[in-house]
Amino acid sequence: MSSSQRTGFLLKFTPGFRQAWAKMIDVEGGINPLIKDTALDSKGYIFAMITYEKENGVKVMRVQRYDQCGELVSGADIKPGTFVSREAYLGIDSKDDIVAFHSFSSSGDQNGESPIPCHLVKLKGENIDQIVWEDSMQMVDGASSCVPTGVKVDCNDNIYITGFMASNRGFIRKYDKDGNQLWTKADFQDQVSEVIYDPRQDVLVVTLSTEKVMMISSSGQIIKSIDLKAREIALGDNGYFVFHWLNGDHKIGFLTEDLELKANYDISWHDWDSIAWCDNLVPNVYGTEVYLTCSLNDAQDVIIFQTKIGDEKTQLGARADTEA
Repeated sequence: MSSSQRTGFLLKFTPGFRQAWAKMIDVEGGINPLIKDTALDSKGYIFAMITYEKENGVKVMRVQRYDQCGELVSGADIKPGTFVSREAYLGIDSKDDIVAFHSFSSSGDQNGESPIPCHLVKLKGENIDQIVWEDSMQMVDGASSCVPTGVKVDCNDNIYITGFMASNRGFIRKYDKDGNQLWTKADFQDQVSEVIYDPRQDVLVVTLSTEKVMMISSSGQIIKSIDLKAREIALGDNGYFVFHWLNGDHKIGFLTEDLELKANYDISWHDWDSIAWCDNLVPNVYGTEVYLTCSLNDAQDVIIFQTKIGDEKTQLGARADTEA
């Protein structure tokens, strides 16, 4: 592999944090495939949102489906002209159909000189070549250049997308399962940067930039908020996990369902300058543990921190080996 080329990996760990396998992502006829998001359906199939480059330089967004052993089952391109530097997101509904949310530029302009729309598409899970419906978002309240930050599906298969326009016009938009727009909330004073859906209360919990965590009803009304510098959030048992910044230190916190900070866990890591970024705060199925994935500066080594409710601090759970 050329030193100028990049590639993504899928990795699977056992419940005991032993690495089961690592699979290099490959796209036939493409280079530089990178994974933007993953989702798991009810049958155990893994869906990966991938951006890659064709040999002629055209950048494309793609969804690929893998079995539980990491073997490729199927894949489909969904939109050309996407951005390596921007995030993209996957959701799955009750019928195991896929919703994908990302930004793109038909002109290939990646310098922000022309308005950049966002693209939402629903695909059949069993046949991801088949588009059920799609929609694009060009402007919100006169602001353009869309940056997606999340997509969630509720218990009725309604779909919520989040992001921001230009530099700070945050938005939430709700669709029904057939792709009809139900409402758009765009009166935030900052970027909507993270989102989870809580089925217990039928609400969204979002972060505004890294300053505030806010609870939003299914009809788009603000219920409550807390000032907290949270970078990541995840659904927990009777509350929410947050990866946040407090008094000069990184912490894993736990919020009650009323958005009250109940506990903080120190993270056992000696040198935060060695970490390039942390992402994907993911709970276990019981909501009693949460896992934070971080990448070291060499971009080849991935570490996972494990936090258990009731423990004194967060432990290093695993270190990924992509050479395996």
